[in-house]
This record gives sequence, C-alpha cells and structure tokens, in this order.
Amino acid sequence: MNNLSNFDLSDLVMAINNKGFSVELRAMPKDNNLSNLSKNQNQKLLKDKWLEDVTLGGKAKPFKWRIKEENLEVSRADDKIYNIFSFDEILNVFNQLEKNFKDDEIPLSNNVKKLQDKSEQPGFGETIYRLTGDIKKAQAASQLAKIFIKSNLFSYNNKKIGIKLKLINSPTNSNELISFLNFLDNDKIVMQNSSDNLKTLLTHVAEGLDESDFERIRDFGREQPEWDI
Repeated sequence: MNNLSNFDLSDLVMAINNKGFSVELRAMPKDNNLSNLSKNQNQKLLKDKWLEDVTLGGKAKPFKWRIKEENLEVSRADDKIYNIFSFDEILNVFNQLEKNFKDDEIPLSNNVKKLQDKSEQPGFGETIYRLTGDIKKAQAASQLAKIFIKSNLFSYNNKKIGIKLKLINSPTNSNELISFLNFLDNDKIVMQNSSDNLKTLLTHVAEGLDESDFERIRDFGREQPEWDI
C-alpha cells in the first residue's frame, strides 16, 4: 500500500484523476448518517456492470461481482459458480458479526468439510452458512471478504494463510450498504468518509502511483479547488 501521508490532498486527487478515475469528494453530515442519502442518489449507484477482482489467499482466485437491484451477485470458478446475496442477507450477516465479534478478529471460516460436519470455528463463512444454510454462499466468504475490505467495511491481517478480518463499519440498512459498495464503482469513486480517513480510502485506487505522479506545474493565480460540500 502506498504511503500518501506526505502529499497534499488536492495533488492526490489530481494524480488519481490523471490515471483515468473520477473522484468526487463529499463532506458527510456531522451525524454521519448515511441513511439520509436520497432515493434518487441511490438509484444512480445500482448498476449492472461486472467488476473483476481476486481473492486474498495465496492462489488469488479471480472472480466477478456486481450490484443488481437489491442484490450483490458473485460469479467465480470461471462462471461455474454463481451466488446471489440479497441485501437483507448481507445485513443479517453484519448484524451477527457485530454481536458476536465486535472488535475481535473474525476468522474466514469457510472450509467446506468443516462447515458440513459443523466443526468449523465461528467466523465469517460459518456465520453465512448458519444464517443461509447454503454451503456455496458460505464458500463465497473469500470473495465477499475482498469486496468488503475494499469497501471499507472490513480490515484484515494482511496474511495469505490464516486470514482474519475485523469490522470497520457495520451497515444497518440498504442505503448504507450501497453507499459503502459504491466506493468500487469504476466510473466515479465517491468518497463519503471524514477527511481523517480519506487518504486511507484513496489508496485503493492509487496503486502504482509514485512521487513523479504528483509533480505538476503550479500556475500562479490558480484558483483553489471547489469542494462539493
């Protein structure tokens, strides 16, 4: 992960935009109540476009995912396995993780054999299986973990074996969930967290940037950038 602490925020945003992204900065209300987002705004975030990624483990297995209507869809194993998670299912999982783990580490816990014989330790995949009764959905914990880490819902221990997660944010309704997942929209990355966390979040789209990307001519008399607040 890049160390961006020495760069001015406006330079960082410009460098990322020069790489083909469009970053929109929004200040959140003081109560940080994401559920106040308008219905029209949320409708803009619901897209059918598939996004590609790889899992966290040593094998880095590729997968695709998308938001469609009120579901998060995950396609893996060369499109041979397809899971649909309703927003209600995801919210129930986060509710259980919040109750059972809070600030503790959450094991990935998605070993098929152990899930089937009920010997798997409490964790992410085990929680999915317990709530849905679907072994394939529980297996998809590996893909969901990567999505939720990039969405600023989870952090993890940066290990390829023995992956453990931690809750950063726990959405309580569909509006909040959509807002977090929208951080990975490829057309426009909407940063809705406080300025204290902004640089950390921008590192997800700043991979590969170095100091040369932040060198630019400073025009005298250049107006200060306008912020959408």
